[in-house]
Amino acid sequence: MLLALEDQGVQLPLKKRESIFIATAGDDVAGDLNREAVRLLLELRRSDYPAEKDLLGRSLKSQMKQAGRIGASYVIILGTNELQRGTVLLRDMKKGEQLEISRERLFEYLKAIV
Repeated sequence: MLLALEDQGVQLPLKKRESIFIATAGDDVAGDLNREAVRLLLELRRSDYPAEKDLLGRSLKSQMKQAGRIGASYVIILGTNELQRGTVLLRDMKKGEQLEISRERLFEYLKAIV
């Protein structure tokens, strides 16, 4: 099957990209967190990053468990404080490390590590 796809000119990815899960934290009364999370999800997917987002409105703890269950390599945490500051928290699930990074520099940073 792979050879047939190549014969038809279909480009196959050279390596599997590490997946990213977007989690939201905090009260989202106005829906701003969810809108920004969806916007970020679409940007990630357009940039060919496999990305998922919680759709069930679960707690942050439950979202982190879900990220672990699906094998996400990184979790982008977007909370009300981060939204106000124009930042996100980026958690490396393998290393257990987390850093705060500006939203505008996120893709530049992801390109360097993923």
